[in-house]
Amino acid sequence: QNMMNQNMNQNMMNQNMNQNMMNQNMNQNMMQDNNNCRQEKVCRTIRRFITVCKTVERCENAAANITVGD
Repeated sequence: QNMMNQNMNQNMMNQNMNQNMMNQNMNQNMMQDNNNCRQEKVCRTIRRFITVCKTVERCENAAANITVGD
């Protein structure tokens, strides 16, 4: 009986550990995706900004008006 209980406890501990690790990985992946998305938006804005900046005057005007969307 004791050995069976110990094995059951061990199994439950292992399952919990696995579940926690899976949850952590999922959270990390979601955070990573979010980060990549934000970086990509900033990159797109900068690329758009650069294409607008053909001359110094136009560049200064664009710089005054640029906003990075969320």
